[in-house]
Amino acid sequence: MKYAYISYCKGTSKFWGLTEKERVKALDGIKREAEKYGLRMVLRGEPYGVSEDIILVFESDKGLDTFNKFQNEAYQPFESGRTILVVLR
Repeated sequence: MKYAYISYCKGTSKFWGLTEKERVKALDGIKREAEKYGLRMVLRGEPYGVSEDIILVFESDKGLDTFNKFQNEAYQPFESGRTILVVLR
């Protein structure tokens, strides 16, 4: 089974204090770290219509336990967020 994890995140003031180039580098680091957990970042950007300011979309055949482990163990420059789990068919 495949899953998509759509994460809406609120960046820390430290994250938004970085230059755009530094922010891209930080998000590239999250992408590489996610791959260690079997998660592939397929999209990232700045959403409209929600209170969070970053969206990260991951795809994987790994379940929610793996995604939660990634969220808890990997560097995350976010102060809050929420994730929607989608079962892909």
